[in-house]
Amino acid sequence: YERGRARVAEGDLVGAIAAFRDALRVQPDFVPAAVVLGDAYLQTGEPAQALRVWERAADAQPGLPLLSRIEHQRREEGRPTRMIALYQSAAARQPDNHAIALALGRVYFDLAMLDEAVEQLEKVEVRAPDLPVIHAYLGMVFEQRGQTAAALDEYRRALRSLSSFDWPHRCTACHAEHAGWADRCPSCHRWNTLRP
Repeated sequence: YERGRARVAEGDLVGAIAAFRDALRVQPDFVPAAVVLGDAYLQTGEPAQALRVWERAADAQPGLPLLSRIEHQRREEGRPTRMIALYQSAAARQPDNHAIALALGRVYFDLAMLDEAVEQLEKVEVRAPDLPVIHAYLGMVFEQRGQTAAALDEYRRALRSLSSFDWPHRCTACHAEHAGWADRCPSCHRWNTLRP
C-alpha cells in the first residue's frame, strides 16, 4: 500500500495500480487500498474499472469512502436509481450505521425526493437526535417545501450544537475518536480501523 502511494506521488500510476492490487490480494478487505486503487484507475481514464474495484470492496465492507465514490460515478453516468439502490443496500446490511442511513437521506434530498428524504432523515434523527447535519438537511427540505417555520426550527437545532458537521469515527483497535475517516488511525497508526 505504501509503495503504491509512493508511486502515485512519483506520477507512476501503472506501478501504483500494481502495488495496490498486490495489497488487496494480501488483504482483500483493506478499504484504503481499494479507495486509492479506484482513484488511480480513474486518473488513468478507466472509470468502469474504478467502479468495479469500489463496488467489489463495498460488497465486502460498505463504508462512506467507497460509497461516496461510487455515488459520484453514478451521478456522472446519470443513473440516480443506482445511487439509491447502492445506499439502500448498504443501509440494509448495516442498519446501525447512522452515517450510511444519513447518506441515503441526503441522496433522496439531492434527487428532490423530499418525502423520502424526510422519512429517512427522521429515522436517523430518532437514533441520533443531536447530530446537526440531520437538522440542517431537514431544514433544507422544509425550506424547499415552503414550510418556513419548520425550516427555521430545524436550522436553529443544527446551530445549537457545537459539534462539527464531520461524521465522527472510532478506531476499532485503540478506540480513539477522530473527526472523520482516514486510511490510518492517527492515534495508534493501524491501517483500516476507523469506523463511523
